Amino acid sequence: PQPLPNPAPGSTLEERALAWPLVLAVTVLLGCQALQLVLACRGNGGAFAYPLDDAYIHLAMARTLAETFGLGITEHAFASASSSPLWLLLLASGWWAFGPCVWLPLGLATAAALLLVVAADRIWRRAGLPARWRLLSLLALVLLVPLPTLANSGMEHTLHAWLAVVLLERLQRLGPHSGRAERIGLLMVAAAFGAVRLESAFLLVVALGWLAW
Repeated sequence: PQPLPNPAPGSTLEERALAWPLVLAVTVLLGCQALQLVLACRGNGGAFAYPLDDAYIHLAMARTLAETFGLGITEHAFASASSSPLWLLLLASGWWAFGPCVWLPLGLATAAALLLVVAADRIWRRAGLPARWRLLSLLALVLLVPLPTLANSGMEHTLHAWLAVVLLERLQRLGPHSGRAERIGLLMVAAAFGAVRLESAFLLVVALGWLAW
């Protein structure tokens, strides 16, 4: 019998063969996250609640920003109670678009966790890491960070981690012959990274020193 031909680069079969570690890692992430939510609701009399009050502080500030364009827990007084301007802006945009929704921080944090897993898989795939090692690396990222717990906290940490990975990836790809679009993209990622957590300044200073060198 004639041997089956190898799939051509970029073909559907090759894409499926390369994508299975990412699919499995995403399944583990969402499965662990769902299990945590179920157990937490059972332990809380069937009611959903975030483990930290920070998520509710952000929600209150997002409501004030969306409804009155003010910055504070209420519209009656200014209160700079958030160290994540970008996260607050995303929550306020969601509040303005969809109305009051306690699930909004959870949805944003989960989306950022998924983007982080996708970005890590893209980097390891470009580095030529075999599928088995990509799977182990992705599972370590999901379970050891741990991403399900961070996403269920409804905080900006998963978004911060994703932007850090994207920033480092763009820095690594930047070269003397990089075009204007790549440089502008790096600046936009750096600005978003700095806006999502003020502590990002430490990594940005290191990045600026590396670029200067």
